[in-house]
Amino acid sequence: MHVDWDFCVFRLKLQLNILINMHKSISLFLFFAFFYLSTINANAQLIKNVIIIDGSGAEAYSGSVRIKGNIIIGVGQLKPVKGELVS
Repeated sequence: MHVDWDFCVFRLKLQLNILINMHKSISLFLFFAFFYLSTINANAQLIKNVIIIDGSGAEAYSGSVRIKGNIIIGVGQLKPVKGELVS
């Protein structure tokens, strides 16, 4: 049985290149996720004990709403983060 070593080396290099690109993508994602999470409490406010009606036709439920400026950035069973205004 003949083994095409050039093809094997090519496949290994291709797989290595894919892994390197995945690592770069994951690193970039984690960087932006950390950046977002580190700024979530800057000018954010958590309003606790509200009745949430999401407009989907589902039953209303109690929870919390997180707002930043005039944008809702979180809804549900939320916990306060350090430095966040809670009301």
